[in-house]
Amino acid sequence: MPGPSHHQGSLNNDEYRARWSSSHEGQECNLFVGWALARKGKATSNVTYNPDDSPSAYSNPSVHSRIQAYTEMGRQVHGPDWDPRTQPLDGEVIMRVGGGKKHGRYYIGDGLVDTASTPTLSQIRARSTANSPAIRHGCPRRSSKCRKFRLFLIYS
Repeated sequence: MPGPSHHQGSLNNDEYRARWSSSHEGQECNLFVGWALARKGKATSNVTYNPDDSPSAYSNPSVHSRIQAYTEMGRQVHGPDWDPRTQPLDGEVIMRVGGGKKHGRYYIGDGLVDTASTPTLSQIRARSTANSPAIRHGCPRRSSKCRKFRLFLIYS
């Protein structure tokens, strides 16, 4: 992973958001924006969330692709006007875009998602229809890189 994973230090997301809000004239900041900002800079620095920012705005370029994927999936599930800056984190959308929990962690906002109300991947699959947004997979089964990795696991 290039660059630090976040700039929160020892602060949890609630503490980061409170510090960011007090450093930015009391502006409100929901869980998603707090999570994204923590990957851009310290709470006391001049960081703001802009969905049009490039990957280089984040401490790790993969954060940008995760934010884009979450936003796109949220719009597929909730409609084209859905905006993650104004909505609570949606555990089902996170599960769909991340293909479930990988190594026990959510695709974005791990530790921020309400696990009690978030359906498991098997529950999402069971109630999905042909018209439901697709559940993405981290590693496409037909990918040659994945096939080589699986063969390596089998023969090692």
